[in-house]
Amino acid sequence: MIKLYLFLFSFLGGIFNAQLYWKKLDPTVPPGFPYSPQYSVGAKDLIWVSFADGAAPFKVATGTSFSISTDGGNTWATKGYFPFNLVSNDPNGFTYRGFSSLSSNSALYLWAVNNSAKVFKTKDGGVTWLKTGEFDTYPHSMYFFDANNGIVVCRESSSSKFKIYRTTDGGDSWQGINEGNVPPIIGTDTAILQWGFYAGYKDSFWFGTYNGKIFKTNDKGVTWTVVQSPYNSGAMTGTTSNSMGHFTLEDANTAYMVEYFSGKLHKTTDGGVTWTDLGKTETGTSDYNILKIPNSDVLLASGQITKYTLDKGLTWTKIDDDPKFDPTSTGANSTYGTMTTNKTNIYKLMGIVDKSPVETETPVGSKDDDDEFAIYPIPTGDYLYVRSKILIDGYVIWDSAGRLIQQGKTNDNRINVSWFSEGTYHIEIRHNGNTIVKKFIKE
Repeated sequence: MIKLYLFLFSFLGGIFNAQLYWKKLDPTVPPGFPYSPQYSVGAKDLIWVSFADGAAPFKVATGTSFSISTDGGNTWATKGYFPFNLVSNDPNGFTYRGFSSLSSNSALYLWAVNNSAKVFKTKDGGVTWLKTGEFDTYPHSMYFFDANNGIVVCRESSSSKFKIYRTTDGGDSWQGINEGNVPPIIGTDTAILQWGFYAGYKDSFWFGTYNGKIFKTNDKGVTWTVVQSPYNSGAMTGTTSNSMGHFTLEDANTAYMVEYFSGKLHKTTDGGVTWTDLGKTETGTSDYNILKIPNSDVLLASGQITKYTLDKGLTWTKIDDDPKFDPTSTGANSTYGTMTTNKTNIYKLMGIVDKSPVETETPVGSKDDDDEFAIYPIPTGDYLYVRSKILIDGYVIWDSAGRLIQQGKTNDNRINVSWFSEGTYHIEIRHNGNTIVKKFIKE
């Protein structure tokens, strides 16, 4: 009898009905740097928190130091110093615009200096910093798709287009993209310089404008398109008209958006071309946020209270009555928010059960003893092949962090993985009445 060696595992197909709750984190405050924490969430339980050494009007801050956790906030190490005079000798001449953590040693700062931008990077945990980018327009946001590929979006140039810069080496160098790949701005429209009006997922990144438009890329910033949100304005205050609020991505084409004043939830499944009204999130009367937590069914709504839904907005469960601002997530076990808008208290969302594939080698007989099953080649190039005399019923692929990467069917037992980054992946294959899980390496 020919055996099929099945790798049996449990994975996150949903949440085990545990009540979610917020846990207050206590990052170690670097001595002499007690003020103005800003945090950045990286991959695999990585968190950087920066603290300043001064708080106006008592003392002008001269720099920041850092508290770093690699285990989701359980333990912390303080390290490093970023002197503000690297950015400008004028203590009032620059503005914080972004902070990205790539590893326990590597992070980047984005600063606005008058009407220009500067990027600084550390490779030794914040001990030393080098300027790796300087751009001649005001910066909007910085986002990294992975440890190597990132973008900085800047305000429009004289050609009425956004200036966008890319890195493919983790921020060591930056190149401006071809302006012909960016749609023009209409009239005086410009990007919204607030958190929550940009979002990313895998190779995709969206950002919103004050005229309610969304500029988006699906190839890590090389080419861009623009769509109209359900509203003709974004983040507009002092008016009673409806306006585009915060949005979040579930995949390259699926996104959720809340209306700025009411918290009404909208969903698109075609990249923002059309939107469906899902009703209000009912999280208070202001400060509406929405966040799709990767590798889970959880859609998180926050404002004056926080709620979550497991059925894409049909029903909601309240977490607590305390406001949480700026929620951000890189996975089911890496979701964070702050108690106040100045980020003085950082909280972690607990109770989401995230199970990446766990391999246990157990021989199980095939229903068809004449059918020989395998995947090849290992390591894998552009295509992963399934050796079987019958077509598989379908497949799902996760990365090493347990994030859903790709799913579908195949007409020839060949799966295109050419766009995957190098690394280790698990594939669940539905085959001949069995569920088989295999591990493969993409090179």
